[in-house]
Amino acid sequence: MSTTPTRNVIKALLDEWDRARRDFVGFLKEQPPEFFELNLEGNQKSVKGVMGHVAGAAYGLPQYFLKAMNKPVPEVKYPNIRTSTNLAEIWDALEDIKGFTEQCLAALNDQDLGFILVTWQKPTTAEFIMEHSIVHFLKHRRQLARAKAGELKTWK
Repeated sequence: MSTTPTRNVIKALLDEWDRARRDFVGFLKEQPPEFFELNLEGNQKSVKGVMGHVAGAAYGLPQYFLKAMNKPVPEVKYPNIRTSTNLAEIWDALEDIKGFTEQCLAALNDQDLGFILVTWQKPTTAEFIMEHSIVHFLKHRRQLARAKAGELKTWK
């Protein structure tokens, strides 16, 4: 007796991923224009840098598991978003990543979430990569909230 492939886990992961993305974007939309001109301590060095980093990672993470599964990878609309300083482009990328991620996951069913080998050569699962992507939004939202609250060093 064969079973029909399900997509329940994928749908749940995508729902939580999008909730985290919307929380990140929602926090940013509440900020005044001068917030986006701040420089920060850390690897991304600025608010725009964090935003571009988060969008770039959201494009990159699903590509890891699709490539590992030898599945086609959709074209990325903003391949250089990690280094962009164009705020309008970064905002657009933060919206575009939703459709990109949905398109990536459309090719999968729950049975595809088993162990795979990704580019950093550690065995992991597509499910873990999606969970990591969810936490990535949350971590950087908190980083920017801390910057706004004066808990991180910022300057113009």
